Amino acid sequence: MICPLCCSSLRQNLLLPPVALLVCPNELCVYPLNLNPEELARKQLVVRTDEEKILKLMQKKMDEAGVEKKVSDFIVRPGTRQT
Repeated sequence: MICPLCCSSLRQNLLLPPVALLVCPNELCVYPLNLNPEELARKQLVVRTDEEKILKLMQKKMDEAGVEKKVSDFIVRPGTRQT
């Protein structure tokens, strides 16, 4: 999706593990924070996320950052998340 205010590509910002908000990455743009909850829902800007995919990305980023394996395994425990 494209931002109607500045034409940037929207990206997902995680609100909770199963829910994300599609937002404009342009720091000078307010979209969709200028909308009320009903408009967010109508424009389908609140989306469900794939928790396993998010956890895998978190694990990869922690590995790249040099986070100790024992710590990252504790944070990203496969199969222990509640939905």
